[in-house]
Amino acid sequence: MRAINLKTNHLTAPLGMDAGPLFLSWQCVDGVRQTAYEIELTANGETVWHSGKVQSAAVHADAPTVGGSRVRGCWRVRLWDENDTPGAWSEAHFETGLAQSDWQGEWVDPETEEIDIPGDDAINAFARPNWERKQAEKEAAGKGAAEPYKPHRPASYLRKTFTAAKGEARLYITAKGLYAVWLNGVRVGDMVLAPGSFTGNKHLAAQTYDVTQYLRDGENELLVALGDGWHRSTGGVDGDRDLFGDTLGVLFQLEVNGQAVCVSDGTMQATQCGPIRQNDMQQGEVYDARFEGNLTGWHGVRAYRDDLPISHPRGPGRGPDGVQRGDCGDGGDPGGPD
Repeated sequence: MRAINLKTNHLTAPLGMDAGPLFLSWQCVDGVRQTAYEIELTANGETVWHSGKVQSAAVHADAPTVGGSRVRGCWRVRLWDENDTPGAWSEAHFETGLAQSDWQGEWVDPETEEIDIPGDDAINAFARPNWERKQAEKEAAGKGAAEPYKPHRPASYLRKTFTAAKGEARLYITAKGLYAVWLNGVRVGDMVLAPGSFTGNKHLAAQTYDVTQYLRDGENELLVALGDGWHRSTGGVDGDRDLFGDTLGVLFQLEVNGQAVCVSDGTMQATQCGPIRQNDMQQGEVYDARFEGNLTGWHGVRAYRDDLPISHPRGPGRGPDGVQRGDCGDGGDPGGPD
């Protein structure tokens, strides 16, 4: 009998997870019934826990806390079948992300230039009268003064060039809004709607990407597209805007062999002259293919500090009653600009 589909905190080979207690699980093949298991856990090559042979049919186990950032972890398990015969070892890997104190970059706001938004496209033609009607109703009900309509804005693009030597590279990134990222012209990862749905004025999640294969020896360029996302899109049946703030931002840190070589800061450049001319989670987007190709209109950015807590993906957790509960942000679907 052997174990398959090994998961760490309900995730398959997680990259950049939060440090903390581990919940290890697996499935069984090549046998009728599991009667025992044995687990060995290592962190950065050092053995930190050995369960010994445990008489149990359970296909999961709680393991001790693995603390620290950038920890490369590995655990392996072997099973005994109904004849008390041990099977081959099966192995799984995981890696922890950055701690809050490890972030060296600053939040970067790309919208520092006034732009003319005609607001005569299909999205705004629909959204404006609805907004004005609801604002008039709010004022009439004595719930506050009517707020002027704000046309949906284009997505922003931010870039930064940096020099680095080839090595094992990790990109840690999050955003107020939705992001997609490219390194040297290659899309990083396959997530959509990253960094996910969270109460964005209280905390966010960061993703970790292995970008070793995209890194060049010498000059590199990182490009980020940034859209409104849940942060300031139209939300709910009332069509509210700016639920978590009216300022978008991106925060990232690219490390090679554990050392930061590129972080988000005030030296970056931004533009709103890309093909996504309007974007909103509820009302869609306006895409103008005439803006495809080389981006123009680059300008400076505004960098600022924010102590907003940042976590990393984790699987379902256990409540005080021992019941497993799901965790997908605050109820959203993790994953590039709308």
